[in-house]
Amino acid sequence: MIRKDLTFLDLAKYDGYTAEEHYVTTEDGYILRMFRIPPKDNCRENKGPIMFMHGLYLSGDDCIVPGPGQAHCYIYADSCYDVWVPNVRGNVYSRNHTKYNPDIGSQFWDFSVDEIGLYDVPAVIDYVLTTTNNAQLTYIGHSQGVTVLLILCAKRPEYNAKIKVGFGLSVTAWLNHARFIVIQLQSLLVPLLTRSDTLSYNEYQITSEVLPVVVGHVPSGTSLKNFNRWGQIKNNGFAEYDYGEVKNLILYGKPKPPLYDLSQV
Repeated sequence: MIRKDLTFLDLAKYDGYTAEEHYVTTEDGYILRMFRIPPKDNCRENKGPIMFMHGLYLSGDDCIVPGPGQAHCYIYADSCYDVWVPNVRGNVYSRNHTKYNPDIGSQFWDFSVDEIGLYDVPAVIDYVLTTTNNAQLTYIGHSQGVTVLLILCAKRPEYNAKIKVGFGLSVTAWLNHARFIVIQLQSLLVPLLTRSDTLSYNEYQITSEVLPVVVGHVPSGTSLKNFNRWGQIKNNGFAEYDYGEVKNLILYGKPKPPLYDLSQV
């Protein structure tokens, strides 16, 4: 089927929608590609910006893959919302950096969900609010897309005021009772993979060569550090990154990483 082979812009055009691409540079130098679907031409009002943040191993394609009448980002645009769809660092659309090359060395891939929450999410939120001249936006996250918002609002609580309302699809933060086989595998591999500073470039990313492509738009890529991170969350709860006892003592003052404080979220 032709739709599975199309990128976001081509897929939106194929489905009869106008789409734009925007580039956002994070505080730590990652260049993120973000898409926009403006309200349909027959809309009498613009209901404001709404952002969809994709989940782990995925991309912004997810919110339009089902097609017109079914894809939720199309439904938002049909309902006169200004739709924004970011792509986090390391996925197929966001493999750029001001300094590091994703195909040479491991520096580009030294990130997990924590950096995505601390740097990617505020960068795209600020870009959308500035571009649209709004003070708030509606946020919809899927899986990891919810996790990164929780991290952001816990560590940088001023961003709570920039979210008009937030919705979570398959909310992922506590994995104590998770039965998904990949999560079970990740939790078992944590002792090996936590030594991330010894991993080589080829071990730092998860691409179609590592995680089989099930359909045309999945998976879209991430780092091995982020793969390991979800095993840590399964084992440690919703805590900050576990670097091992020695580095944890240096960074956190304790052998185990602290839990995220969600009291201000």
